[in-house]
Amino acid sequence: MKNRIPLAIFLLSASVLCGTLRAQDLAVHLDGDYLRVSLPHIDFLQGKPLNRLKDGVSVAFIGKVTISSTPTSLTPIAQSVARFALSYDILEEKFSVTKIGQTSRRSQSNLTAQAAELWCLDNLGIDRSELPADRPFYVNLDLQLEDPR
Repeated sequence: MKNRIPLAIFLLSASVLCGTLRAQDLAVHLDGDYLRVSLPHIDFLQGKPLNRLKDGVSVAFIGKVTISSTPTSLTPIAQSVARFALSYDILEEKFSVTKIGQTSRRSQSNLTAQAAELWCLDNLGIDRSELPADRPFYVNLDLQLEDPR
């Protein structure tokens, strides 16, 4: 069951690839013991990354959710960082995504573009115990295309 975060969050921001989304676009919720973010209209599988995937080339994205005490803080209170490798099955017209971590890998296949994007965001959760319970905090989502070189 998804719970709403208390009104301790002052700012929600998001930057996806080179564009920036409005704070209102980023939704934050508790899902069990994890804080998760979502964007109702996320669409990072488009343009050059999508063309590369459809040409049979894998692409990678770096995702990061950061919790900080101020909007300009350089020292996060908590963060979740992950690298996601995506591929595209030309025959099935479906995506596969793998979260590549230092200690583990998680994968999902046979996904639509939207389902692959949502899977990436779902795998950027921050443990609830790392969140400040007694003061407001800021949540930032950053999603960047990894340089293929």
